Amino acid sequence: MVDAPPSGETVQSKGSRTRAGIALAIAIISILGIIFAAKIYQDSQAAKPVAISNPELPANDSPECAELLDRLPERAAGLVRAEITEPAPEGAAVYRNLEQDRITLRCGANVPSQYNELAKTEEVKGISWLRVVDSTDESLATWFTVGREPVVAITAEGNAKAEDALRDLAEALRPDSEYKNKPERGGVPLAELAAPEYGTATSFAEAREVASSIGYPVLVRPSYVLGGRGMEIVYDEKALEDYIERATELSPDHPVLVDRFLDSAIEIDVDALCDGNEVYLGGVMEHIEEAGIHSGDSGCALPLSLIHI
Repeated sequence: MVDAPPSGETVQSKGSRTRAGIALAIAIISILGIIFAAKIYQDSQAAKPVAISNPELPANDSPECAELLDRLPERAAGLVRAEITEPAPEGAAVYRNLEQDRITLRCGANVPSQYNELAKTEEVKGISWLRVVDSTDESLATWFTVGREPVVAITAEGNAKAEDALRDLAEALRPDSEYKNKPERGGVPLAELAAPEYGTATSFAEAREVASSIGYPVLVRPSYVLGGRGMEIVYDEKALEDYIERATELSPDHPVLVDRFLDSAIEIDVDALCDGNEVYLGGVMEHIEEAGIHSGDSGCALPLSLIHI
């Protein structure tokens, strides 16, 4: 049996579908072409020279920094690497877009003072980083490599994500294990701060010996109370003996603290918050009474009158 030839309507329908398919394909290709062209234009504009500051850094002109700049990729954290306006600082690179999002890298930076024995670091692909929040703008933070030298610092601005940059630049930065030298952690803040002479005692004989070596007057207080309760200033041995006789729970587990009393000193109260890296001062209050009066029982002045900071 011979099939009947297609009707005119069938041929016309197939032709319409073909033309519609071709038109759709052309439209899709055109849209993709426009998007691609727009992306190329945006990248080319973002890559135009940008001006940045030129701070004095200890090792930004080192061979290691020059080699790092040569290894850096053209894109990081979704941003394009831009040229830097002359005179360009050595050891620096910038990634940005047209929306003012920016990642700035500086090689040869100073070791941050926040890198001390208490500082907490984060590791990303074998690289140890320390995050330091800007003291004037909490939305800004700089990440420092602290497992190698020279130190690299990365700062993100706008909506740029520094964490993305750390991952994208890790291959160029290379693991800390490939570097011979690393910065040392600083000491605990205020650990070397001068303090009055002091001692502990579990009997009058021990307290007398400590007070004699320190010199009167001394500040005596129990070690097992909070807020300065039970604290007294004693000016001689008889007053010290009276205090020890009145002290309760005096034992090796509960000694009496004996500190040199700073006569004619000024006492201040400092309210502060610390996030592990930065310390924020909420207020500094100056005592009106002589030093040694418990802060809960004394008057305070704000702002300071005798101390200038």
